[in-house]
Formats: sequence, structure tokens, C-alpha cells
Amino acid sequence: MRGPVRSLLASLFLFVIGCQTDRSVDLEDPYAIARGTDCTDGQWQCLDGSRKQCVRGKWQTRNICLPGQICEPTLGCVSCSPRLPKQCDGDDIRICGPDGRFGDVTQKCDPGMCRGGTCINTCGENADLVYLVDEQYRLLSFNPKDGKNELKLLGNISCPAGPSFGGGTATPFSMSVDRDARAWILYNSGEIFWVSTKDLSCKASGFVPAQNGFETFGMGFVTDGIGTEAETLYVTGGSSLDPGKGRMAQIDKKSLMLTPIGTLPNTEYGPELTGTGRSELWAYFPGTTDCFIAKMDKATGQPAMKYPLSPLPGSVRAWAFAHWGGRFYMFVTVFEPALGRNNSQVLMFNPDDGTVVRVLDNLPYIIVGAGVSTCAPVVIG
Repeated sequence: MRGPVRSLLASLFLFVIGCQTDRSVDLEDPYAIARGTDCTDGQWQCLDGSRKQCVRGKWQTRNICLPGQICEPTLGCVSCSPRLPKQCDGDDIRICGPDGRFGDVTQKCDPGMCRGGTCINTCGENADLVYLVDEQYRLLSFNPKDGKNELKLLGNISCPAGPSFGGGTATPFSMSVDRDARAWILYNSGEIFWVSTKDLSCKASGFVPAQNGFETFGMGFVTDGIGTEAETLYVTGGSSLDPGKGRMAQIDKKSLMLTPIGTLPNTEYGPELTGTGRSELWAYFPGTTDCFIAKMDKATGQPAMKYPLSPLPGSVRAWAFAHWGGRFYMFVTVFEPALGRNNSQVLMFNPDDGTVVRVLDNLPYIIVGAGVSTCAPVVIG
């Protein structure tokens, strides 16, 4: 009789244990110690933006990170990961400290171009410089970095332009520069030529002159949006008899087709244009009575915001315009009666406080075009 009793007791024991195990699962006890536990006590992990700790064999949520934060198993929700030496903080590349906080800025990227701790934009060599062309076919570079305002003569260009609209020899009228550091130079024959800023070689672009009545015009490349490398060439002008005045249009970079946008305001002189990597279009309206810089509405051709400037001291012989590092540079040649001659100069406008400073004076060039790519810095530094 002892054998059957032991068997009965063993069966009851297994039944009780089985019932207890089933009961723990039914109650979904988060601290249950059961067969096949998920983790080892004390472990940490990050999952779907949450920091979890292993407690009694089960993962428990300890922190839920906010948008923009990174989950680090040993630190919690932090600004950056110490496991990666350099990371993006907006458009800045920063060092990440051992505590998960951002440190010093090591590099500034173009807007929207910081990815994985690297600037990913594909700009050409020296595409961050300002380039200039004068009426004597000379190409120059201008570097405002660190306030040095270095002007360098690169050499003469030779493009096979036809006669000007007035019938004489064609000369450069305006210019812009794309992200490959290639200069787009418009002659007063209405032709656009592509000029290498490296070796000054020239090639006809294939642009059809005088589209929609745009014979001569100012030019400026603008990115199509923040964080994109796509860009569009904006122009302002019309008849060669009234330089710069008339309407605003855009030229598709690939098809070279011109599409009118809207009518420009009636001013003393027509504007010259410059664009930024922040998808902003700016214009300089020189004048002896009404002189101003404007942020332009790209949809209408009208100023969206105006910054009044002091009138120029004499009749305007030539003018050009470029943005660099949050500042605007006017390359303007004025006949000054007090001097009895033309004075070619470079003026810098600071939109933060509205001040204008003359940075270069009495230059031996009559600058008719300035171009800066959307790779140029949008802030100082």
C-alpha cells in the first residue's frame, strides 16, 4: 500500500505546482520568476526611444526620451551619444562629452546638410567664395572670411559672344555662380556663358537670348528649400535700354527655360540679385535718392522686407551684389563730383544693425557682376 500512496502524493504535488505556475501567468505578474526569463537582473537596454531595466527577469520602462533626445543604456535620455566622437546638432557638428552633452562646435554645415556627424553637401572646390567680373573681361575672387576681404585677380576670360544689343562688341553684364563653382556670365548680347573658376575656360550654355523679352538681367542662384541642394536661377530685368528694370523671372537650371514671375517696383536703378542656402532671394537697389536692400518675394517679384540705405554720392556707373556669412556686399562704381572721377568700391551691409561699412575703395576695376553660390556660409563662422 505504500507505493500507491507515494504515487498519489507525487501527483498532487505536481498538480499544485502546475496550478501555481498557471496562476502566475494568468495574473501577468511583472516580477514573476518563471522558466525562460527575458533578461538578467540589472541589465539596461534602449528600445523605441525608451530606456528599460531588467527587474526579476522582465524589462521595465525607466525613461521615455523626448523628441530630439537619444537613449543611452547607461546614461538615460541625453543630447548625444558619447560612443560617437562627433555628431550633428542642427547644422553644427559638435563634440559629444562622456555625459551625453554637446561640447564645442567643430564645423558648420550648410542648412540641412549635417548627417551622421558629417557635412554631406557636394559643393565644388572654392564654391564658398564670391566671384566678380568687370567690364574688361577680368574674373576675380573675393573672400570676406575673417574680415580680410581679400580680392584676387584670377585672369581674363574669353567667350565667343556675338554683338551686343546696341550693335557693338559685347561685354559682361552680370553673373552668378552655381554649387559646382561654375560662373554663369551674362553678356550684353543676351548670351549666358559657363566659365570655370579654376582655369577660366568658357563654354556657351545654350541659353536662348531674349526669352519673354528678357534681354539683359541681374542674376542670383537660390536653393529651392532649406536642406536641399536643388537650386533655381532668379533674374530681374528686361530691355537692354533700361538695364535691370522690368520684371522678375526664373531660369530652370537644366532646361534653361525662362519663366516670368512678376513686375519689379519702379526704382531709380534696377536691382542686382543674390541668393542663399536658406532659400532666400535678396536684391540691391542702388540710387542717389532711393537706395535700399530688400528680401524679395520669389512668387511676386516685390520686396517682402526693405532695408533703407544712405543715397550714393553720384551717378551709378556699375553695380553688383553678393551675400556671404549673413552680410551683404555691394560692389558699386559711382562718379563722385567731389573727386571728379569714378570711384569703384566695396560696401558691406549688416542687416542685424543696419550699418554700412566701406571695406575697399578706389579699386582698379569697374565690377559689373558678382556671383556667390548657395554653398557660401549663411552665418559668420
